[in-house]
Amino acid sequence: MSTLFISKILEIPPEIVYAWWTDLQSTDSKLVKPLKSRKIISKSDDIIIEDVVKFFGKEMRYTVKVILKPPYEWQAEYNGTIATAVSKYKLTLIDGKTQFNYQSNIYPKGYLTKIFFPIIKFFIQHIFSKEMNDYNKKLEEDWISNKLN
Repeated sequence: MSTLFISKILEIPPEIVYAWWTDLQSTDSKLVKPLKSRKIISKSDDIIIEDVVKFFGKEMRYTVKVILKPPYEWQAEYNGTIATAVSKYKLTLIDGKTQFNYQSNIYPKGYLTKIFFPIIKFFIQHIFSKEMNDYNKKLEEDWISNKLN
């Protein structure tokens, strides 16, 4: 197992961040790379999606169960061919800003994946951090445009 931790600060209320981030859509793949496609399987109490991502030139497919824990937390459980992961998202209001914490425990599958994972982990953390920046940039754009209208 390997753990990633990323923290971001947003100047948007946590309830807006939560609503935006948990409103998963098939068009989310247009917002960030490496997400190639997203298929919504089910939206009930939990959300089930199928994501296709491209890392290091290789496409990988993951089934993801998103467990909503309102008002400020959710969890995503990923099951793929080369790894499984449990990612926790938590929002905290601090001095009028939203602290957005992301923690993911990744469990590589297969002998080669386990051997090379310590090297790959650095790149994965960088990619995930950039992905969060891209999503948050779009959220901020949406927030500003809605706030001005």
